[in-house]
Amino acid sequence: MPRTLYLENIFPKKVGVFIPEHFQATAAIDLIVYFHGHVKGICETDKAPFVKKGMEYYWDTPLFKCLRDELDASKTNAILIAPTLDPLIRSNSPASYGNLNAAGKLDFLINKTLTQLKADETLPAAAETGNVILSGHSAGGLPMLMILETKNAIKPNIAECWGFECLYFGTDGWNAWLKANPNKKFKHFREAGAQKEHIDQLKGRSNFIDIAKGPKHCKLLKERWREAIDNSTVLKKAGGPVPPTS
Repeated sequence: MPRTLYLENIFPKKVGVFIPEHFQATAAIDLIVYFHGHVKGICETDKAPFVKKGMEYYWDTPLFKCLRDELDASKTNAILIAPTLDPLIRSNSPASYGNLNAAGKLDFLINKTLTQLKADETLPAAAETGNVILSGHSAGGLPMLMILETKNAIKPNIAECWGFECLYFGTDGWNAWLKANPNKKFKHFREAGAQKEHIDQLKGRSNFIDIAKGPKHCKLLKERWREAIDNSTVLKKAGGPVPPTS
């Protein structure tokens, strides 16, 4: 059976962790880290229950149920980590996105999560971080960008980034990461015509994949999350062969 855990004492608010039914622990554990955007009615999310329950509420809402459901259905051998951020994520308030602009904060999030999963024997004691995929919807692009601009020991493990109309906070950091990592991809899903100014600043990079065939902003996850999972070049299926790295 798939398992969902809520871990305390890692971030100011609890961190959701989802372990798919077909997950098989290996020496290197692949991780998908997901950052939600603003919580608002237009995306069929409500601030009051979100403040009370965080990710426990969020990924059970109609447009974001796919986060767990599609990962499980794909039989991909990866664990999903989804920290609860503020319902309104602000560029001038690092606390609203878990202070992920601080050096070592991503390390802390991942290492503490793996430590707790080892403690309950979900993972073997010797398990280490494998590939890390950063993903985010809308304002969730801000913590992604801050991580790429910040020092973390785990940063070389970041193998792909998936964005869902998340380029609201400039592109310099994305450009720098893409230039420094030509074999790693940033896949950005959007509605046709959306975020054109920022897209134009990145489209010259061969490892920036602009997927402009999406639905309206709030439905991007529901309709494109499985596509991102299935088309990853670094994630493995449970019991399956290792995919190509380029």
